[in-house]
Amino acid sequence: MKKIILFGLVCIIVVTCTPMDENFKKFIENGPIVYLTRLDEQELQVVGERNRINFRWPAQTDPRGKKARIYWSSRTEMFEQDINPLVPTSFFVGPLNEGSYIFEIFIIDEFGNASVPVTVSGFAYGDSYESYLIDWKIMRTEIIDNTKKVVFARPNDPNMTGMEFEWRNRQNNLIETFVAATDSTIIHDCTALLFRHRTQYVPEGGIDKFHTPWQYYIGSVDPENVDYDIETNTVTFPQIDDANFVRNEIHWIDRFDQQPRSLTTTGNTLTLNDYNAIAFNYHAVLSVDGSEVSTTVNRKATVVLVETIRINEFYLSLQNGEQHQLEVTEILPVSATIKEVEWSSSDTQVAEVDNNGVVTARGPGQAVITAEATDGGDVIEICNVDVGFVDLDRTNWFAEPERNTDTGAALANVAAVGAPPGVNVNSPASTITNKIKSPYLSHFLPHSGATAFSLTGNDGLNNASAHFDDDSRTYLMFVKGLGGEGEQNGTIHLLGGVIIPPSDVGDKPWFIIRLDPAAPQRFNYFRLRYRESSPIPNRQLKPREITMFGSNDDDCITDDSKWVRINDTRIELPNSDMQTNYNASLIPNEPGIFNNVRNYNIETGNVMLPQINEYRYVKVLIEKWWTGDMWPSTPGANPTLQEGNTFQIAEFWLGLCQ
Repeated sequence: MKKIILFGLVCIIVVTCTPMDENFKKFIENGPIVYLTRLDEQELQVVGERNRINFRWPAQTDPRGKKARIYWSSRTEMFEQDINPLVPTSFFVGPLNEGSYIFEIFIIDEFGNASVPVTVSGFAYGDSYESYLIDWKIMRTEIIDNTKKVVFARPNDPNMTGMEFEWRNRQNNLIETFVAATDSTIIHDCTALLFRHRTQYVPEGGIDKFHTPWQYYIGSVDPENVDYDIETNTVTFPQIDDANFVRNEIHWIDRFDQQPRSLTTTGNTLTLNDYNAIAFNYHAVLSVDGSEVSTTVNRKATVVLVETIRINEFYLSLQNGEQHQLEVTEILPVSATIKEVEWSSSDTQVAEVDNNGVVTARGPGQAVITAEATDGGDVIEICNVDVGFVDLDRTNWFAEPERNTDTGAALANVAAVGAPPGVNVNSPASTITNKIKSPYLSHFLPHSGATAFSLTGNDGLNNASAHFDDDSRTYLMFVKGLGGEGEQNGTIHLLGGVIIPPSDVGDKPWFIIRLDPAAPQRFNYFRLRYRESSPIPNRQLKPREITMFGSNDDDCITDDSKWVRINDTRIELPNSDMQTNYNASLIPNEPGIFNNVRNYNIETGNVMLPQINEYRYVKVLIEKWWTGDMWPSTPGANPTLQEGNTFQIAEFWLGLCQ
């Protein structure tokens, strides 16, 4: 028994004394295993290309790597690439379907040992990406000295690298060029009007090119390169070096009979027989794929149009048979090609005008004489002519201004505190409360125990007869009423520094004129002139509609029942709009002149009444006035508010036309 036990122990010892590393001998037979250095994600570049991806990394410090092994699609796809780790590595994986991928990259040594993997993502571009690319928009082209300048509107895409161009010259030679991405470029030796182009894109860091579809661009001939000789009516086009060129065409509208005209040429010169226009449209016709196409239509002005005509009179009052010479004093611009006018009359039964501008009065009434430029630009100047109109003598006319409550003196000369001499000074705050009501002027706007009145203005000229002196600088000034027609309720009035509260509602303003204390005066028309304003545009309001009354009873001043209405309906005044209420000079007896520019709108012109009237007193009631929305010129102005508090009448006439 003992022998058996001893034998077993010997066997165990023999067995257990076998070398312990026998099972691991194959792993260390070439030395101990040291893992390869993994790739640095910061140095690894994965660049998308067309249906492939480019992998790049710099030289490595671990020399043992012999292959790069890449897995994707959950390791169902694999690619291996031999590498030399001591030099930069770059290789492509493909073909790949367009789309995004997740890659695992291992470095393998010569024994098949692998590094720890690096996981990266990448995108393979393809037809879908290319179909969404934006073309480089061409804004315009210019041909200068046999070179074409192309101006672009470039897409905001860093992958856009430039544009390819192709065109054919007259010898039908195909010429190709590529220009880099800039805002404009010069294509040398290109005068072709038609070329095709496509925009090139290269994904960031890549080398594969993607393109937008080819597109044709049809340019135009710059008007600066088209010459027109007015003496010979000859047009010269630049030579078009384009195999697609067919012909040049010119079209225009005859300025006399308004009929269309056109001519064509296959060359570069064209004589316009019977040409009567201020400009022509021209374009070239090209052939593309068997069809004719037109270049952009451009317009070439051949006549510098008249912009302004000035004549020596803008209003004439003539008696039957009387003549007057109208003359053109200036035509602008000075460079206008045709400086001629044609004279015409709106009513030859009232006034005729000959070719030289001589006006002859033919019968009572009103006519407009027009001087029109003959260049077809429709610029005119007019002169209003009244024939048989005789203004009444205004020597004895009277409309009393306000008076001081203490002294009874007219307030026309009262100066504002601190106001310099010559300033419109008759409406300061200090004088508003010490006025009495003139029976000749409207009384309105009561507030807080005080009363504001119509005022007599004088622009520094002391004259109580404010609108009977042929001077547009003296006037009657009326404060607008609150709540009246033609304005908004609640507008705050500021008169002479005193605010008239918007809660007060006033009536419509009016004025009375005593024509003659002894005998009635006969009249059937009237005329108003507004105050002139220096060089700032006149923002004063204007009467829009009036009603006139007459009386021969001295009690009419205080008794409204003594008045007889002259017009059955309200009279809408001509030239009362605010849009053209511009400034004029302060030249006495020269209404409507400022910097040599006429302003018709300070005067209504003669307005006919329904019948011949005979009265000693006349009352003018102002029914409506223009509001601020008719004065759009002030920047930032509220169009619903009135800009002025007053309207100012400088002159008033009555007369007889028969």
